[in-house]
Amino acid sequence: MVPNIGRYGRQYSVLVHHNRYSGREEYANVIGKDVFIVTILREPMALFESLAATLRHKGIHIDDIEDSRGKGHFLSYLAGMRVDYGRIGTNQMAFDLGLSVNVMNNSKRVIRFIRRLDAELDLVLIAELMDESLVLLKHALCWTTQDVVSFQQNARRSQYLPSRIPEKARRAILTANYVDVSLYNFFKIKLLDAIAAFGVDRMKEEVFALRKMRMSMYGDCVDSEDTADKVYPPQFVFRPDVVGYRIKNDTRAVPSATCRMLGANELLFTNMIRRRQLMDISAFYFARWGAGAATGLAASAPLGLALSLTLSVPWSSRMLLG
Repeated sequence: MVPNIGRYGRQYSVLVHHNRYSGREEYANVIGKDVFIVTILREPMALFESLAATLRHKGIHIDDIEDSRGKGHFLSYLAGMRVDYGRIGTNQMAFDLGLSVNVMNNSKRVIRFIRRLDAELDLVLIAELMDESLVLLKHALCWTTQDVVSFQQNARRSQYLPSRIPEKARRAILTANYVDVSLYNFFKIKLLDAIAAFGVDRMKEEVFALRKMRMSMYGDCVDSEDTADKVYPPQFVFRPDVVGYRIKNDTRAVPSATCRMLGANELLFTNMIRRRQLMDISAFYFARWGAGAATGLAASAPLGLALSLTLSVPWSSRMLLG
């Protein structure tokens, strides 16, 4: 699925985008044998609420728990029906990490699946402990605190909190998502062990430093917040009800390019990277064959060029939370 860019004299250094995990070997083929693989897990009830909010915009109401109209989406969801071309359903995190829906009811296969992930993934971040996770990521990759600064993306301005879901429905949701519950609990415990090994007091100090730097960069970069449809061009708005960031025209302490990346949503950020990739590839063609070849590149280059090239894209530019 990821185009070969070796023919353009380039190589990937980072792949940071939505993709379904297919095994360490596949990523090593794209990035290199020393690839460092990271993923993020989220508390299953919070994930359900996020999926429900996303699907609601497509007319699919998996949270119609007490809907008198009787659409039945909630019961269909609990029964394992996948929607949105089979991409969304129960045990979403396990599905995204490569587990086949055909074996999700096989406890032995689920255990082997979690063990395989534990062996192949270098670090699993936990959304509810994101700052602590980012500190561990910083040290694992020898980055700086600024490299892991981020502005939260896809945060809903109006929250339908999971705690408002009736207890009976909560139990049904967690039972239907038992693979995700097992996956989340396993890697959360592992992260807590890593935090303890890192040092609790040391972690508190580094989390404080990270939050302080985030607040400083936010103050320097962001002029105001509003709904995404009022901030970004229409072609870059997937959901209008999430927070968007208006970036200041004049930034001083933080480079304006960094501010733009921090404030960009997923679609806008993807477009920014693709434009940069096309510029890099155009330069390759220009150096080899002249201006004519570079001019024709836009019409022939694959739109699926993945993120990212040897372009330096700090982690600070992305935090993809639903």
